Amino acid sequence: MEQIRIRSGPVDVLASGTVISFKNNPIELTLGPVEDYLRVILNFEIADDETKQKFSGKLSDTRTIEITFTAIAGAINGTWTIEPLSIGFFNNRQLYLAVQFYIQSKDNKQVSLNYTFYLGEKTPSPSSGGKIDK
Repeated sequence: MEQIRIRSGPVDVLASGTVISFKNNPIELTLGPVEDYLRVILNFEIADDETKQKFSGKLSDTRTIEITFTAIAGAINGTWTIEPLSIGFFNNRQLYLAVQFYIQSKDNKQVSLNYTFYLGEKTPSPSSGGKIDK
């Protein structure tokens, strides 16, 4: 079977898909092989109003980043990143993440998530695998 290469402007699409969270749990996406991986954990919280929508990230270790999105539950069009987030490096290339998600309601925080990981141009980083940008 032929592989497909997808580009958008100056970046390659590494992975793209849709996930529905299981029983209000975070969504964990792992890129790369077991010995050289990068893990991205996405958490979702409910905002009281539109002015409190935000996102924040933290490093759990050198191979794991946790990103928490705070958004309005039940928003008809969902919530999305205005532009891809630069979240680190993968295989010596800048790694970006764009998301669009919908939180069902305040009572049922099940999340429907569309995500895309992008890879930028090669960087002079000495690491060949997944690393978090510090």
